[in-house]
Amino acid sequence: MIEVNIENFDSEVIKSDKPVVVDFFATWCGPCKRMKPNLEQFASTTEDVKVVLADVDGLQDILPGYDIVSVPTIVLFNEGKEVRRKSGYMSVEDLESFSVV
Repeated sequence: MIEVNIENFDSEVIKSDKPVVVDFFATWCGPCKRMKPNLEQFASTTEDVKVVLADVDGLQDILPGYDIVSVPTIVLFNEGKEVRRKSGYMSVEDLESFSVV
């Protein structure tokens, strides 16, 4: 997993050659901290989907364009477009079914 920022969000997410699961999180968010091990486990078991972390505190300039109003919010992008989203804690199994394109 990599952490995206203003400089690499476009190249890592929008222009990715494979689907991308983006975890919009905050370091101060309890559910985000609980979910990170699930994201790490999911990322280590899949090669078909890229998993990236997006700290909302460093992405204030682009958040309005993605309508992120709570954390964690998980968004699946494919070919640069949002496919689906879910807010709140997700298990590894939830992430697996969520990431199917």
